[in-house]
Amino acid sequence: MRTRAQGLAWLNSTNGKYLDYDHQFGAQCFDFFNFYHHFLTGDNALVDYRGVMYAKNIWFVPTSHYVKHPDSNSLVPQPGDVVVYGAVRGNPYGHVEVCLAPDLRRGGCTMIGENEYGNPSQGVREVFRTWRQINSMNIEGAMRPRWAK
Repeated sequence: MRTRAQGLAWLNSTNGKYLDYDHQFGAQCFDFFNFYHHFLTGDNALVDYRGVMYAKNIWFVPTSHYVKHPDSNSLVPQPGDVVVYGAVRGNPYGHVEVCLAPDLRRGGCTMIGENEYGNPSQGVREVFRTWRQINSMNIEGAMRPRWAK
């Protein structure tokens, strides 16, 4: 497992890139997660998450690489946390993105991911989400990497 500093440096280096891990359906949010998981762990995400069809199902895969923090009133994703969302009306697949920085003053979090706002042609980009937006997207929780020391 990498350090948090290495993980954040990798995340920032991907901004603006088009990442398609499985070469299917274009650059999806799940592809971004797969690359991030592979970078952090060295494991092939297609093996670790075999059989998982949609981003919403990442949350339910047993893992020793992350500590899962379920949605709650006190959940504040930390830099490097993988944030997983369930299905919502109009999006039965869910969504996954990574926290770059929580901002309690602004009432939300800067996230990075692919297929933000349903556009797989844009590639990786940063977005700011308010807590209200995050909650309206049916957040399952945050998966915190077990960072190397």
